[in-house]
Amino acid sequence: MPKLISPMRRTLLASAASLAAVSVLAPWSWAVDATSANTTEANQGPPPAPAEFLALSTLLIPDLRLDEHVGARLHAALLRQDAQLPVRTKALADVARKGPIADVELLQEAVKGDAVLSATLRTIVSAWYLGIVGDEVSGQVIAYDLALMRDVVRDEVVTPSYCTRAPGYWSAPPGLKEGAA
Repeated sequence: MPKLISPMRRTLLASAASLAAVSVLAPWSWAVDATSANTTEANQGPPPAPAEFLALSTLLIPDLRLDEHVGARLHAALLRQDAQLPVRTKALADVARKGPIADVELLQEAVKGDAVLSATLRTIVSAWYLGIVGDEVSGQVIAYDLALMRDVVRDEVVTPSYCTRAPGYWSAPPGLKEGAA
């Protein structure tokens, strides 16, 4: 006797197959949306650092050229670490203007009595030179090749590596040789 396949059974199987397909494919579509949103944010980068932060950084580190993009990333990371950073940066800038203070040593001497401003000054200088914001447990690397500690010794000290060229050489597009197609 032939088996009867009821339309209700077919509907149930089709519904189950559709539900299984949606449950398998839906998380992938959500992941693609989240990835594209993250890629867009990564391409835009952090908002530019306030002019006062960059001006104070220039006072603290006068001999080296400060990269504005690194400054923006440092400022954003320092702001995540300390919400009072704008207030403290302004206070340091005010002390520098009242002096008038021309270099970091004089500013450090002027704020020596204020532990919070002294710590903020050290944190900003440390972030620029090390390229790291935070402590050894929660530190975040902001700049590796562009950390100022490398600029100070770049002409004398070769970074230990298996690489025969300077760190980050691969980030520049290769040059074409004459006659190359």
